[in-house]
Amino acid sequence: MSLSARATVASAPANGSLLWDVQADLWNPDSNPQGYVSLGMAENVLVQEALLKRVAQVPVIPATAFTYGDGTTGSKRLKNALGAFLTKHFHAYRRVEASHITITNGCSAAIEHLA
Repeated sequence: MSLSARATVASAPANGSLLWDVQADLWNPDSNPQGYVSLGMAENVLVQEALLKRVAQVPVIPATAFTYGDGTTGSKRLKNALGAFLTKHFHAYRRVEASHITITNGCSAAIEHLA
């Protein structure tokens, strides 16, 4: 049995990951407004400047902030804070609990966890 012409094209090995094509053409409001906003890598370049300013204001970052101290689904502190924020911001009917939240390292990982 042979493949159709369309299936043959679709099954051909890719020349590389499209991720690198996206990374080479990232969105920037001034220099590249037609670029991509990448959801394929766990980083957010759009908030780098704001994040740098905020981190500089934090007096002490605890060592546990750099580890999996509370497990691989996010720290208890982060999930509690996010739950409180989501409850307040979206006027939730029920309180969003830390146990309702899982933190992942990007959209691709989140989709994989849901699969």
